[in-house]
Amino acid sequence: MNWLTAKVLPRAQSPGSAGGVGKKNGVWSFNGHGIDIQVERYDSLNRSNVGIAVDRDCTTVCAMVGYLLDGPDSKTDTSDTELMLDRYVQEGIEGVRRLDGIFTAFFWDAKKYRGTAVQDVWGGNLPLYFARVRSGLVISTCLRHVLIEMPKGDRKLDMAAVEAMVFDGFMAPGERSLVSGVSKLTPGMYLTVNGRSMSAESRSFSSENMEDPERETGTGIIGSVKHITTTLSDRIAGDDRFSTLSGGFDSPVIIQALRSCPNTKVHAMTIGGRNVDEIPLARKTARLMPGLHHGIARVKSSDAQNLPDMVWRTEGYVFERGLFLQYRLGELARQRGVQVLFASEGADQIIEPMWYQKLKNLLKKTYLMDRYNRRCRGETVSPSKRRRLVRRFRSQYPVQFDTFLDCILKKSGMILNSFDVLVLYPYMNRKTLALARMSGLSNVEKRAFKKDVRRMLGWEGTRHMVKIGGCTDIGYLIESERATLLRVLETCLVRELFTDGDRDIIRRDPLAYGELIMQLVYLHLFSELFISGNHDHRFTEPGITLTLDELMG
Repeated sequence: MNWLTAKVLPRAQSPGSAGGVGKKNGVWSFNGHGIDIQVERYDSLNRSNVGIAVDRDCTTVCAMVGYLLDGPDSKTDTSDTELMLDRYVQEGIEGVRRLDGIFTAFFWDAKKYRGTAVQDVWGGNLPLYFARVRSGLVISTCLRHVLIEMPKGDRKLDMAAVEAMVFDGFMAPGERSLVSGVSKLTPGMYLTVNGRSMSAESRSFSSENMEDPERETGTGIIGSVKHITTTLSDRIAGDDRFSTLSGGFDSPVIIQALRSCPNTKVHAMTIGGRNVDEIPLARKTARLMPGLHHGIARVKSSDAQNLPDMVWRTEGYVFERGLFLQYRLGELARQRGVQVLFASEGADQIIEPMWYQKLKNLLKKTYLMDRYNRRCRGETVSPSKRRRLVRRFRSQYPVQFDTFLDCILKKSGMILNSFDVLVLYPYMNRKTLALARMSGLSNVEKRAFKKDVRRMLGWEGTRHMVKIGGCTDIGYLIESERATLLRVLETCLVRELFTDGDRDIIRRDPLAYGELIMQLVYLHLFSELFISGNHDHRFTEPGITLTLDELMG
């Protein structure tokens, strides 16, 4: 499992000299100069074999998880962490910001007794939490590592964040986490840490730095994605390559690139539901690529019983019904021994014009989405009904980033990371973004991109392709566990949020409010698992075996 935790100690308690970088039981560590850093990082990707790097004077330390797309060729002995340290020493935090990849990094300057935490321009696929605790200041990609330093008597739910999450539908979109006193870094920001005052402050960058300075136009979007895919594939040991496969247009580009790599065996994985199921379409696409090994799994009606484990693995950061697909994907990946997985997440946000993305995100919460769900998907979930019920929870703090993209990346990253799978995102890079922005209106609904994909695979064979999206109909999950799920309406948390009349409305039409019910159960389970202190002894475990019945009984 990928994670990074740094604990800044008060100057009077900190060791005066550095103890050096060590590694024990797969965990990298550095202790000294006022900082205690620990990193667990996958070494299944070439150049990812180093978790912590220090400069020659041992006064500047860099800890990192994730991967970079910049740097020398895949056979270099220089790790991503060492490349990042060099960039920080030479150009500072703005230079690190210009690096391409999906990463979270922490730097400590022992001379200044200050630290800096930063993520990629997309905000990373893991969160970054920070909090002042009794023993110092803790920064971590894992909420449980922060809560270990907080006695249960100090913990309570941040109700403003809870209300913001209920209103948003996916996450609490500001800096506040669901735990009072624990903050999180939001996309587009970096964190400055003052070791002398034991304080941390998030700041915005001077510019977005989203454009690729080279702006190459010869390869096109598909060529760019294929190049990134093959470059990353060269960094993976062994012959097996794994990718998700949907019924749409994005993942076949990645799989075709992997099939072009010499001496590789390509495996695709598709997860489906009951009413919303892209397995039949994905099977048709798989037939267009001879030699592709295609594995499938479906979200079962009993999977609502696994909701406590989903809450545990996502730590309250994000809830969206696509979690059920990601969870089933994680289980399938574990069964097949997958260590590295290519995924097409973020393709829509990269390829389509930004204004069109904002318009679509707005429409997703209106009556138009209700009609689309009923007619095209056979779903009963009603976003507009939910919106009317929760509108009083509208958040007052500004949102400066794409919450839908953050939801997509954290949903896949956190779930799969907890199953010891490193996710690679070939669409998420500056070059592809620059090429997409140059295409302008031609890629509304990804029209030009879809034509290129059909040309690549053959027009006749791709008539079936259609975007379904990374979600599943949760109606059958609600029906299967209706009595257990509706118990959440009688909990103290939900009684505080909703009036008796509102709860009666939800109770009378649980299918229409199915996603809201699931989210309220998610929040109640979070309180039980992370706030109550009853499960602190499990905090070192990546998952739990408790069922919904056991925690909602």
